[in-house]
Amino acid sequence: MKAKLLETEGYALRAVIEIDGRRLHVMDDMSTPEEPAEPGSEFDVELLPMCLGNQTWEEMFDGNPEKKMDIEQLNEWEYMAFGKVVQVNPVVVDCGMLQVENEIHSHDERCIGEYVAIKIDRLDAIAR
Repeated sequence: MKAKLLETEGYALRAVIEIDGRRLHVMDDMSTPEEPAEPGSEFDVELLPMCLGNQTWEEMFDGNPEKKMDIEQLNEWEYMAFGKVVQVNPVVVDCGMLQVENEIHSHDERCIGEYVAIKIDRLDAIAR
């Protein structure tokens, strides 16, 4: 997906990007350690969620009763991801603009189609 860099504090630090008119606060993996990317630059990016896994099974499986498929910012580059389990072994959750993989561990195919909420502790934007 295409993203426009709006601002950055430098490589591996906070940045603000825009995707389809939506602002996201992310970790800058579009810059290099030697040279920050220029605001206004456009990139093909991949959004990679980093989750610390500090939620209970109940918090994840009970946290999306509205059956949303999106991410919502909590604080800086922290988000709550809402989505639907589309695969197990490893578990893949489709959250609309990104997929969260292997944060829920299950081989049980009954999980497929369940709506969940997963806390993203840091959202990384990697230039492709």
